[in-house]
Amino acid sequence: MKEIRSLTNPRLKYARSLHRRRYREQEGKCLVEGVRLLEDAVAAGVEIETVFYTDRLLARERGRQLLQECQGRGSSCYRLPEAVLASLAETESPQGVVAVVKYPQWERETLLVGPGLLLLVDRIQDPGNLGTMLRTAEAAGCRGAILSPGTVDPYNSKVLRSSMGAVFRLPILTGEAFPALLEELQERGYQLVAADIGGSVPYWEADLRLPGALVVGNEAWGVGKEILAQVAERVRIPLKEGVDSLNAAVAAGIILYEWVRQGGIIPGGI
Repeated sequence: MKEIRSLTNPRLKYARSLHRRRYREQEGKCLVEGVRLLEDAVAAGVEIETVFYTDRLLARERGRQLLQECQGRGSSCYRLPEAVLASLAETESPQGVVAVVKYPQWERETLLVGPGLLLLVDRIQDPGNLGTMLRTAEAAGCRGAILSPGTVDPYNSKVLRSSMGAVFRLPILTGEAFPALLEELQERGYQLVAADIGGSVPYWEADLRLPGALVVGNEAWGVGKEILAQVAERVRIPLKEGVDSLNAAVAAGIILYEWVRQGGIIPGGI
């Protein structure tokens, strides 16, 4: 059994560096906290590089099985005191485990070729919103999500938690310049639609044919003007008088599922 007891251990210093986006992007890795999220990562087949755990993980059969699974896949596993593990965690209760995970790297053509539905995220800032959008996109059967520059990192710890592991299963591209991307999608025959509070078309009347791409914009400013000029339809969700707007993730979910309904997509084959 390998142990780490010092807060200054180089492996811990390296893991802590992954709290910063710059290092996550440089290394292609992120930190995963908690049993459920690590189980999701394992089930998705991503590489679990290092597991830091405490006796708390070993107190339950579920935790012991998870550790054995990681060890069987070649992960380096280290037992830590609770106080040392706490120095790695961003949550108040990491459930006795924090892991360094290599997140998936998706080929661009995987997302752009073939039928289906894409979610395009334009400068969303709130990690909870992005995580919920990714979770909803996966549930609705989207082929993937593409994130513009200025969007919160999908491997931010709060995004990971709110996505319920969707970031490990749903193909995601980051840093795509949207004006050029939308032009390419249009050439490939995509129906481009933006969620827009000032849109003229109620979402249920929109032409939501496939293949399609839904653009959802920044919580405060919405979809950028240059992007709005490129889409085929700007759709709105009617609101009760006195209500200014919907949460961006809620709006995305409503329109995605209308697209599912119109397109005859059956998520999960149900």
